Amino acid sequence: MESRSRSLLVGGIMAVVILGGLAVGFVLLRGPDRSPAPSETPTPVATDERVQVEQAYLLFWNRWTHANLQLNSSPLAEVATGEALKGLVEQIEEQRAQNQPVRISVEHKYNIVITDENTASVDDRYVNHSQRLDPSTKQPIESDPKAMVRKSHTLKKVDGRWKVAEIIEYR
Repeated sequence: MESRSRSLLVGGIMAVVILGGLAVGFVLLRGPDRSPAPSETPTPVATDERVQVEQAYLLFWNRWTHANLQLNSSPLAEVATGEALKGLVEQIEEQRAQNQPVRISVEHKYNIVITDENTASVDDRYVNHSQRLDPSTKQPIESDPKAMVRKSHTLKKVDGRWKVAEIIEYR
């Protein structure tokens, strides 16, 4: 009986070690499109900061989508600042002058890099499915472009909130 107890104890310890190792592995494992290459990250940052940047970036896209559909640039001040905000507002004003709403639809594949406590970059290689709409029926007046786009969005912390401050499109 003593041999059986010892075997169960050793087996139990081994199971705990293996399960613990698996748990640590799952926590440390990240998808390639969500974590930067080691050479891209200047300093280690807390995960919650990265989550805040991601949430701010997705909120930016939500407000951008709404602004294009409603031809109303006012929601953009919540998520953008500086030259980025100015350029985005100009785009919406041009669309409004033409009475041309756009349904924004993209498939994101982005990578977040925190450069310091007030600056982050989101490099997004997305598939653009956005379409211009008929202003009356809100139905697409053009086919899905399915275009590959690469843009880098620099986010700055403004009054404790992350906002898009610069947008660079790569061709």
